Amino acid sequence: MKKTVTYIVGVHGIGEQRKNENILPIINGFARVRQAQRDSENLHHYKKVSDGACPLTQGMLSSQQSKTPWIEFENIPSTPPNQAQTNNSDSNSLNDLENTKHAETVNNKAETRHEDKTLRFLGHTVDECELGKNFRFVDLHWADIMQSHLDIAGQEVETWTQALIDRLKLRDLDKDEQYGWIPQLLISMRNGILPVKRLFDAKQRLLTGTQNQFSDTIFNRFLGDAQLYGEYRTTRDQAIFRFHRTLAEVHEAHCEEQANNPHLGNPRYIILGHSLGSIMSFDALLYAHGINKPNEDDPSQINLDLSKLNLSMYCDLKDEKQGKHLPDLSWIEYVDTFISLGSPIDKYLILWWTNYEHLVDTSWLNTNLKTCRATKKIKHYNYCDEQDPVGHELDTAYTADVVNSLFEKKEDVIFMRYGIPGVAHIKYWDDVPLLQHIMQTAIDQDTEQTTTKTNTITARAKNVYTQPNIDNIEEVTRAAEEGSTHHHGNKNT
Repeated sequence: MKKTVTYIVGVHGIGEQRKNENILPIINGFARVRQAQRDSENLHHYKKVSDGACPLTQGMLSSQQSKTPWIEFENIPSTPPNQAQTNNSDSNSLNDLENTKHAETVNNKAETRHEDKTLRFLGHTVDECELGKNFRFVDLHWADIMQSHLDIAGQEVETWTQALIDRLKLRDLDKDEQYGWIPQLLISMRNGILPVKRLFDAKQRLLTGTQNQFSDTIFNRFLGDAQLYGEYRTTRDQAIFRFHRTLAEVHEAHCEEQANNPHLGNPRYIILGHSLGSIMSFDALLYAHGINKPNEDDPSQINLDLSKLNLSMYCDLKDEKQGKHLPDLSWIEYVDTFISLGSPIDKYLILWWTNYEHLVDTSWLNTNLKTCRATKKIKHYNYCDEQDPVGHELDTAYTADVVNSLFEKKEDVIFMRYGIPGVAHIKYWDDVPLLQHIMQTAIDQDTEQTTTKTNTITARAKNVYTQPNIDNIEEVTRAAEEGSTHHHGNKNT
């Protein structure tokens, strides 16, 4: 029987990530979960999972030589071990994870059990005879695109946030019963962020007489990434093109390997997007269902409805008669699952709605792919913490005909696991019990020989952003601003 090969495609969000920096904690997290499944008869032995080692480092990962656009390590099998041990469990909701997080109870039998060191993940790439049996990890790096565009189209956070608020008011969104809280939230966040930024800048000028680089990085560069993707078409186009090209390279390499290895089956692509990377992945997956292969005799005949998608990167290639260089999009048929963490998909659909007007009309979709998705939609799992200011539920996205034609919303959960607002947005990669749930629910459920029955995940906090509590933020920043003014006055006296 041919073995399906599972690819985990990690897509990072805002920031100045280096190549492989995003995929590193994913690899270590997956390895720790698989190790716990081997070691313990109790799959939900959280302390053992959370305290597992992370042997792979950035240097080791970056120095690994690979002839393929993915990397495959030994002892991170794509098929879960000890399937029978996971049946009939009653502890697989995020509420249970909250209550038993980093539990001190240790399974005595697992503690005294002999550990086979040959099954440990040590950061070694797989031997040729084991190819395809483990997860294959793909780092979809695109931070360089945003960094290169900041100097061209980036603006001070004061400027672009005010313009965004003004556009929403022109749309009368502030009067909308369902979405009226969004402009108010933006105004409140702006009133909270700007005093903090001014405080950083004032302190830096007072002490050194120079611009605060930390302030510029946080407020203009990191937050500027969100603005660039929403408003600068070239950033969005090149990012989506990068996604398509990367997946095309992976798929081409897989097909070549499959032709020479009779034991390898078809690929299964799982997209794991965080933050801004989730909206970019969402867009790339949508567009891949609408752009056809170019006609080699006439490269201008790529897609008659291409103008609806506003993808200038593809338009430029068409105009230059370079259609043969367009990425092959046959990989899209093998995308099985889309997992979004701390995702602003709904927020982008509302804040930058003009980029998504094509979602209400399915006529631009590839007919064959649309028919295929009627029986096999991309399974979508969405998770975010209540204290994550970026993440949100998927209420708006799944009101669109195009989204419902291609995706099936399997889980859409807001939970409460991280106590510090803002910091919650970057805690997902370190939350191994959460990764454990994702692997068991979103990934292992469809692997061969899987008999695991997973309880439905439960949400502790629903509609948490409907009535945002921003009073404390305003009070803190107001006090900080007043303190800065008072301190500055003392320095002058």
